[in-house]
Amino acid sequence: MTEKTLRKSCVLRLSQKIEAMRQINEIDLYYFKSISNLTKGK
Repeated sequence: MTEKTLRKSCVLRLSQKIEAMRQINEIDLYYFKSISNLTKGK
């Protein structure tokens, strides 16, 4: 493995991690909104 391919795989892994974190944040936001809506409704 050359340094270039190593760096490329590192960037790819990092972008996948960021994408996964972004999806988790969206799910958390959705749940938070629905929970706050439930508490408002009471």
